[in-house]
Amino acid sequence: IFVCNKIFDSIPSTSSATQQQKLRHTMAQDSADTPTSLLSIKRKQLLSLDAQKKALETEAEAIVSELTAVPPGGGQPIGIDTPLVDNEGFPRADIDVYRARSLRKRFHEIQTDHKELSKMIDGSLLEISALMKNEQQST
Repeated sequence: IFVCNKIFDSIPSTSSATQQQKLRHTMAQDSADTPTSLLSIKRKQLLSLDAQKKALETEAEAIVSELTAVPPGGGQPIGIDTPLVDNEGFPRADIDVYRARSLRKRFHEIQTDHKELSKMIDGSLLEISALMKNEQQST
């Protein structure tokens, strides 16, 4: 609470008293984190990470479907890892090479981000499990 008061001393006097009271109340709640509130915060973070992961998966599915779809005029699909040049080394005339490269680049970025999010979700699950175990032991 002493730290909270020091922070409020540094707030300019132009802020209204109501704003200062709201800020004090919020900071007091944050400083008095109970295991239950910490658990709910961790759960919200986990849900947020899961939503991000699902959004990445949806975007990746859209990219894969575009890369593997047969073009309207027929021919070979762009493919995820097929060459973008013909046998003579020239860019393929039946595809938009720039679009193919940008889609492939984004797909690889999504894969990297997905791996990182999966690691973060695993860590959050372990934290939530530990908090729940501590909460059960304390009651």
